[in-house]
Amino acid sequence: TTWAWLIGAAVLVRTFSDMLVVRAVRGSTPSIFELLLLIFKDLAIWGVWLLGALSRRVVWRGHTFLIGPGSRLTSLASPKTRPAAARALRA
Repeated sequence: TTWAWLIGAAVLVRTFSDMLVVRAVRGSTPSIFELLLLIFKDLAIWGVWLLGALSRRVVWRGHTFLIGPGSRLTSLASPKTRPAAARALRA
């Protein structure tokens, strides 16, 4: 339950911070609906960050790479590099 309190406090602080920024930029306080959208935005950003932190693949300019040991990138597009990519996955 300690984690729940910490997460709840973080969400409240972040929402209050977003509310102050919106009020400073727009000159008016956001509605409850807009505050809920801000919370959803923060959760979506957190989810995308988490997926990025857990994934070993990256697509850059239409090419898929595998991130291996030492942040070495291995292309997954060429059949010649597929055995290397498989070895990097096992490492």
